[in-house]
Amino acid sequence: MSPPPTTGRTRSVHALAWWGWAVAIAFVALSSTNLVALAATAAAIALVLATCAVDSPTARAATVFLRFGLGIVAIRVALGVLLGSKPGGHVLVRLPSATLPGWAAGISVGGPVSVEVLVDALAQGAQLGVALVALGAVNALCSPYRLLRLVPAPLYELGVAATVAVSSAPNAVVALDRIRTARRLRGRPTRGPRALRHLALPMLEGALDRSVELAASMDVRGFGRTDTDESRRRRTHAAMALGIVAASIAVYGAAVPGPPRWIALVATAASAVSFATALRAGSTHTRRSRYRPERWDRRASVIALGAAAAIVGTVATAAWAPLATAPPVRPLGVPAVPWGWLVTLLGLYLPAVVASPVAVEADVAART
Repeated sequence: MSPPPTTGRTRSVHALAWWGWAVAIAFVALSSTNLVALAATAAAIALVLATCAVDSPTARAATVFLRFGLGIVAIRVALGVLLGSKPGGHVLVRLPSATLPGWAAGISVGGPVSVEVLVDALAQGAQLGVALVALGAVNALCSPYRLLRLVPAPLYELGVAATVAVSSAPNAVVALDRIRTARRLRGRPTRGPRALRHLALPMLEGALDRSVELAASMDVRGFGRTDTDESRRRRTHAAMALGIVAASIAVYGAAVPGPPRWIALVATAASAVSFATALRAGSTHTRRSRYRPERWDRRASVIALGAAAAIVGTVATAAWAPLATAPPVRPLGVPAVPWGWLVTLLGLYLPAVVASPVAVEADVAART
């Protein structure tokens, strides 16, 4: 029986577009300590989730990642208060201070806590926090298994490992939601230390069972089945190994000032050719079939262009106005954001305009 036809309205957005959007947010967040820019990227995540995400157990993983992100920010601020005291600035409170012995590098603990130290710690914690929330948001908007179907055949095993790693947290959230519902119906506690020991092991077991069931279903369908041509397999592995060696030489030539620059350029070109040859030679190594193949449409192009604009704007701002991406905390003030950079960051808001909730619902329905 053939699947029902999908219209342009209900077809989900391409997986690469969603993950490109998340990578752009993580890149902007990790490349800047400007609190205004970090707030703009966080607002983009919130708007896209509020506009495009639907209520499902997997979508609730974004809440878990949000809690982790806030925890990272809180830990970084606490470390800044304990270890980041510097003389001067607008002092808020003075903590008891102590200097550790010489074997501990003479670190000073406590002392005056200034507003500048708190702002600096908040910005550094927000970098990793926003990037982590972006990972949770893309898991709520697009299934990692859709991205696995797009991995080239020679990189299939690596793609499986990456997909299982990325999807472990959403699977754990789904299992935790089911276990809590079952315990609530039985009148048993679902929160607090008393319930934690009854939730942790079943949650991990449920997430593992879901991964094993996925692997079994993929094996039954012949997903990742390889042919028996040993010569083609050896050529693919040799080209991949040559590409790794050439890439290592390129990185060494670019990092060390001694060797001539042309060595790094030649090694980079050789690694690109080797990887392309390996991907082409291994394209027939794995026999794969696709149900509901991904289709790149106009919405995916708009989302990808917005993400690329944000990355280019961040790189250009870091090159031409480095004080905008890494503003000093002394003197204290609102960090300036160039208008050009701010306009490119608006590209991160485009999914809220072009990706309707109906399209995301189609993706959620495809997972179950």
